[in-house]
Amino acid sequence: MDGLLVNPWKNLLLNRRVNLLTQNMPLPGMLNNYRIFQTEFEGKFLDLNEVENVGRALMSLRQFKSAREFSQEFN
Repeated sequence: MDGLLVNPWKNLLLNRRVNLLTQNMPLPGMLNNYRIFQTEFEGKFLDLNEVENVGRALMSLRQFKSAREFSQEFN
């Protein structure tokens, strides 16, 4: 992951990991295992209800409007 919004927290996590390794300290799970990081990240920043709701909305889309109105609703 890269970008202006991501780099500050990414660099903070990488620096924390390096500091712990240089001090021979144990790494927390989220700094040692991507799956644990992903679970914690999604738990904090991803609204699962929103994802489920969007999925349901996509599955139930029916074109009963003009193509333009339909595409705006889809976006």
